[in-house]
Amino acid sequence: GVGKTRLAFECVTVVADRGYATAHVRANRSTATIPYGAFASLLPPASRAPESRGDLLRSFAEAVLEHAGGRPLLLVVDDAHDLDEASAALLLHLVVGGGVFPLVTVRTGEPAPESVVMLWKDELLQRIEVPPLTVADIVMLTSDVLGGPVDGTTVHALWTTSEGNVLFL
Repeated sequence: GVGKTRLAFECVTVVADRGYATAHVRANRSTATIPYGAFASLLPPASRAPESRGDLLRSFAEAVLEHAGGRPLLLVVDDAHDLDEASAALLLHLVVGGGVFPLVTVRTGEPAPESVVMLWKDELLQRIEVPPLTVADIVMLTSDVLGGPVDGTTVHALWTTSEGNVLFL
């Protein structure tokens, strides 16, 4: 609701222009019921049963990294609070192994899998809270979008209606 996904995709554009490979994973409640469900589009079809769960984790990490073709990889994981435990473990494995530059979005107030929480608790990535827009932000945004100043009554109505939520604005 505050524009986390939009900000993440702006970052994708910037790093793609700088030669990074990019990959996107979007978690949701449906994929959370399937081990590695959020990563399914980046993983190969199962060809044989792995020897162990560790082997499976390593082979899936290699499959994700293959998408980079030898370039640095920006991995966007949107709505990581909805990752299943196996996908969260894969994300942590990729970050700890140094194979990816992670950009992870989590909805404020939602419980996240332990492996996701470890990313910022162990300082493997920096957590940045994206607050709702302030009145000053709305003045600047509406003026830019509309190409001129917006009167105070309109700004106040927009702020009270949207409560700073970019989607509602």
